[in-house]
Amino acid sequence: MDSLCGSAALQQASADQELADKYAPIVMLKAQKEPCDSTGEAYAPVSVDIVLSNPAVLLRNIDSTETVTAPDAPDLFGLGEGNYLDLPNDPRKPGCLYEEDFDALEPAITPIAYAHIARQDGASGFALQYWLYYYFNDWNNNHESDFEMIQLIFEADSVEEALAQTPTRVGYSQHGGGEYADWDSDKLLRDGNHPIVYVASGSHSNQFANENYIGRAEEDGVGFGCDDASGTSVRMQTAAIVVPTSVDSADDEFAWINFEGRWGEQLSGEFNGPTGPNTKRAWTQPFAWQEDLRSSNVEVPTGKTAGPSPVNAFCGIVAFVSNNILPFVTERPWLTLMGAVAVVGGLATTAARTNYDLVPVPLRRKRRFGQILRAAVFTVRKRFALFVGISIAFIPAGILASSLQAFLANNPPLGALLDLSDPPMGIAIVIGATIGVAVFSIAYLVTIIGITAALAELEDGNDISILGAYKAVWVRISDLVRARLRAFFILLLLTISVVGIPWAIRRGVLWIFLEQAILFDDADKGTARELSERAVDGHWWRAAALSAAFTFGGLSLGPIITAPLLLFTSTPLELLNAMSSLIYMIVVPVIAVALALLYFDLKASDEPDSN
Repeated sequence: MDSLCGSAALQQASADQELADKYAPIVMLKAQKEPCDSTGEAYAPVSVDIVLSNPAVLLRNIDSTETVTAPDAPDLFGLGEGNYLDLPNDPRKPGCLYEEDFDALEPAITPIAYAHIARQDGASGFALQYWLYYYFNDWNNNHESDFEMIQLIFEADSVEEALAQTPTRVGYSQHGGGEYADWDSDKLLRDGNHPIVYVASGSHSNQFANENYIGRAEEDGVGFGCDDASGTSVRMQTAAIVVPTSVDSADDEFAWINFEGRWGEQLSGEFNGPTGPNTKRAWTQPFAWQEDLRSSNVEVPTGKTAGPSPVNAFCGIVAFVSNNILPFVTERPWLTLMGAVAVVGGLATTAARTNYDLVPVPLRRKRRFGQILRAAVFTVRKRFALFVGISIAFIPAGILASSLQAFLANNPPLGALLDLSDPPMGIAIVIGATIGVAVFSIAYLVTIIGITAALAELEDGNDISILGAYKAVWVRISDLVRARLRAFFILLLLTISVVGIPWAIRRGVLWIFLEQAILFDDADKGTARELSERAVDGHWWRAAALSAAFTFGGLSLGPIITAPLLLFTSTPLELLNAMSSLIYMIVVPVIAVALALLYFDLKASDEPDSN
């Protein structure tokens, strides 16, 4: 009897392995330009043996000071919450240390997928799951170890029956939730029977195409941001290792399956190490998990906006906060709280103490912060078509930036540089960003100057048109360009010297109003600098704070307004970009008028209040 049972078990194991081999996924990892390139994927899916019996890894318990060095599978068997594996280094400050350790431990990578036959009580059929283990999660929620999974749904009652059929659906895990596709869907890319999985760089979320997506967390603590699976990929065929649902003995080679602790250092919030596959809902409820998956994912659009794109702003801000602000907050919560209270209190006090009386005319007079803001909004609203018409300059600027980026990327000398087999890290991104920022800055400055010129004509009692405003700019273009370029190069040299950065900041504020001095006070390139300095002198902090508040506060309105729609609704991203552009075209004129009124306020600061 025992021999018959043993033979049946061997046959079942053989069938399980045959099915697992037949559909083992192909993972596409975003290629790195060079070692430690954070825009590419440094970690391939490997065996958990990389951390088991590793002398640099410790098994810890939060309630005990005792540790186990180089824990192996039997040491993990049956352990529950409160136990965790502690890998070398600090996930909050990973640098390149985890990648260097991984490369040393896995010099010749064999991609592994742990195959699991998952059944659910009360449901017919089964899911063939492939669990992928990554040494480190280097994304917006850095943590040691990472498990991701894809599953194939079979309507067959047995593995042997499934070998003669095809799956009906697949599910790809993405930040606690995921996305599904029918087996015969065009969305699902396959090489024969092997599903192709595009792995998002750093986060390891599984995608159906090599694009950039918005990763929206569907469970607490799994992070959110942009999942970038775009660009050149490294193709890896995984080798399937079949694992049981549970084991009964610490002597089993898969004793680690029963470990319910964490596979990385136990920390607060986003940096906490993950638990293993056996603790996940999909492990025992594959069909319930599949039913909750989305039919599509949110792709980051490539369309340009007149102002900051809400998607790009979202990606950048989330990455910055997660990698820079969040570690500080988690390590120094009380200091962070006190700082937040101080900032909010300061803003609230300023908002409460200022004067919001509407005083639109005359332009040249003292005003409080609230009066400047309200007068700027009133002025733009009164001549809305004129000012918004001037700000339309951003539309051709966006087209110009895209065209210039494409031209330079495909023509010498930059085209040849980008075609090199191993170009400097991120050179394409740097080139594209530099061009985009340069064109955007020029368009922003042109719009500010155009609106300032229109205000100057209106102050003199002249009627002005959109074209007339730019003609007025053209008359003074020599002084405007030469004054701003001279200031730019002086500030650039001071900044490059590093030690001159404080002087660059001081002079940068002193020279904020070069354009206003030229257009309002008929100054030339030389006296414009003197007039701007004279206005700011003695009021440096007020000039710096209010100009920053008007400029950066205004520029952030588009992303701030559209971010909730991005996160909590299914509004098309193209529509969000269009909304951001519209907001920006309205806000920039308000910024321009506010800066003009601030200039007049500073000039009149030593005169008696006209109220």
